Amino acid sequence: FQGLPFSAGILTSPAATGLTASGLPPGVTVNSAARSLGGTPSEPGEYEVMLQASNASGAGPAVAVRFVVRPTPGAPEITSSLVEFP
Repeated sequence: FQGLPFSAGILTSPAATGLTASGLPPGVTVNSAARSLGGTPSEPGEYEVMLQASNASGAGPAVAVRFVVRPTPGAPEITSSLVEFP
C-alpha cells in the first residue's frame, strides 16, 4: 500500500551476487547485495519492473514483474444501521 513499508527478497538459481532493477515505484529501491527490494512506495499505480540477477558468470536474462501499489486505505466508515441487542 502507498505509504506503508514494503520488503521482498528475490530468489535466484544459481545464487546471484548482484541484482539490478528498473521501473521501480517512487520510494522503492533495490539492495543488490541482499538481493531484495524495499522502501515505502509513495505513488499508487501499476509498474512494470525489470529485474536482472548476476554472478561471476555474467548477467542472467531480465525478467518483467508487475508491481502494484494500492492507495492507502482511508479511515473506517460505519456501513450498517444500528442493531438492537436484547
